[in-house]
Amino acid sequence: MRSIQLYALLAATVGCATCAAPAPPRDWPVTGGDPGNTRYSPLTQIDRRNVARLRLAWTYHSADVPPDSQSQIQATPIVVDGVLYTTTPALAVIALRADKGTLLWRFDPFAQRRRESHVNRGVVYWAEGDQRRIFFTAGRRLWALDAGTGGPIARFGDSGSVDLGAGLGRDVSDAYVVATSPGVIYKDLLIQGTRVSEDEGAAPGDVRAYDVRTGRIRWTFHDSPAGGIWLQHLASERLANGRRCELLGRHDGGRAARRRLRPARLGVT
Repeated sequence: MRSIQLYALLAATVGCATCAAPAPPRDWPVTGGDPGNTRYSPLTQIDRRNVARLRLAWTYHSADVPPDSQSQIQATPIVVDGVLYTTTPALAVIALRADKGTLLWRFDPFAQRRRESHVNRGVVYWAEGDQRRIFFTAGRRLWALDAGTGGPIARFGDSGSVDLGAGLGRDVSDAYVVATSPGVIYKDLLIQGTRVSEDEGAAPGDVRAYDVRTGRIRWTFHDSPAGGIWLQHLASERLANGRRCELLGRHDGGRAARRRLRPARLGVT
């Protein structure tokens, strides 16, 4: 695909006495529509009676795909207070007027460094008081932008971004670490997962919770505990279960000894 377009559709109402009255504006503040990712909209202006009369309202061309290059866009745009936020095939973030498709601002995370390429599925919005931020990932960096201007938040991490490879417990400078899907907001935390290699020596696939104001890691969920924790815990489980099976086996003909051991618990720090 050589050109990427974003579409908005409006219901044509001319000559339609049965069309629903215009509904009040509603936001789509997260990629799944709501925190539960139900992807459901309560809007009623477009229904089975008028869907066939939908017409193209506007088109936006991101114009950042080289003519000789193949690309794709998997991002689900969000809409907050009449502004549409999304990512482009080149991993830039754009803000458009949702009613007209007019560009309000654009941020390119690779303006000052080597461009990288990977799938991106959208952005995250957070607001409190007069603070409004857009979070997104590009390469190994998690960025925080001012939702009104598109400029990086200077007090977030290192002048607006943090390294997704930092805080994983060991050096992963040569390992593959990106985040293709947007995180989720819980209070003042951005909870973000990553995509890592499946080969030997791959970076840990930990889930981190970042402070939305500073970029500091507030907690980490270890999907595969390091430092021998897993093996130590498994050994203790086997010993404990073995002793229980031995005791139970005396009363049930040894059937308990053949029961599957419970998996080791995962760790949070």
